[in-house]
Amino acid sequence: MNDYFEGNNVVPEQFRLRKHLSTTHQLVTFTEDFNNRQKTGNVFLNIPKVFENI
Repeated sequence: MNDYFEGNNVVPEQFRLRKHLSTTHQLVTFTEDFNNRQKTGNVFLNIPKVFENI
């Protein structure tokens, strides 16, 4: 599924679970966009024990 998302550029702004990208990259991108006065937003979601219910 990751190959499909990467190959078709689905949600290019997503950083989680993508090769060579991390939360550090997300913060750098956010900071650069903010400093360049571009519209920007982030969603940080932490759901404890989410995989225990699957």
